[in-house]
Amino acid sequence: MKRAGLDYWDRVDLRVHKGWGALVMAIPAGAPMIFFSAEARQDFWEAPYEPGCVLVFGKESTGLPADMRKRHADSLYRIPHSSGIRSLNLSTAAGIVMYEAARQMRVTPRRATAGL
Repeated sequence: MKRAGLDYWDRVDLRVHKGWGALVMAIPAGAPMIFFSAEARQDFWEAPYEPGCVLVFGKESTGLPADMRKRHADSLYRIPHSSGIRSLNLSTAAGIVMYEAARQMRVTPRRATAGL
């Protein structure tokens, strides 16, 4: 995390939560959550991005847990990539999604919030 911020820490609103439950409790009521997995059927540019939405990515090594993918299947999206590539680096995936969300909402990303 330290390396990810580099010279941008003054622009980052970092919040660390003790676990998934604590993170969910900290999300404002009604904020839509959008989940990302290589195993999703919908493409990320179809996601309903809106101000205040929460973007959820799994661990780089294992992705989102199967029960979470199943529970949120209607809100699960993937970033398509060339065959033969198993997955994308997590930071690359997050950047791709952030800029697509910004493009759809026509905003300039200013602050990023990290969970867990």
